[in-house]
Parts: sequence; C-alpha cells; structure tokens
Amino acid sequence: MSQQTYNDLIDAAKNTNAIQDDTDKLVESRYAAVIASAKRARQLIDGADPVLPNADGRKPLAIAVEELARNLVTIKRGSEVDDDPKIAARENPG
Repeated sequence: MSQQTYNDLIDAAKNTNAIQDDTDKLVESRYAAVIASAKRARQLIDGADPVLPNADGRKPLAIAVEELARNLVTIKRGSEVDDDPKIAARENPG
C-alpha cells in the first residue's frame, strides 16, 4: 500500500472546506478509514470485482485504500444498508 495514497485518504477525511454537511464526508476519522479499507479489502478477497482500473496483481488492501482515496467506492453507515458488507461499489465510478 502506498503511504501517499493512505495520506490522501486521511487528508480527504480531514477536508471540511468542500463538504456541505457531515453525511458527505468520505470518511470521518482515521479509524473509519481503517475500518472501511479493511471491509473493502475483505470484499475483494471474497471475490468482489475491483472498481479500480489496472488492479491486477495488487494486494486487496492496496486496492481498497486507493478506491477509497479516489472516491470510487461509497461508505454506507449501518442504517443505510440491510446487510453486510457496508461498503458498496458505485455503479458509475469516476
């Protein structure tokens, strides 16, 4: 996993200038970024297709972090979904 990608994800979590309200945040904390990355990596390990282009040969966690940093996947909170996993790939990435 790229340290720069992780830093980009954390910076996105801290960025409040372009955010209209808390529900629009990519992630709300470092803890949320770690949990979301781990859950997305688990989805990839379990057979979900990566949304990230050119993901072949990369580790699931590296793919998950970059997908989150690029805003290619959406984090859904527990009340927004009926079952796990709670991270859903967007239909129209990018």
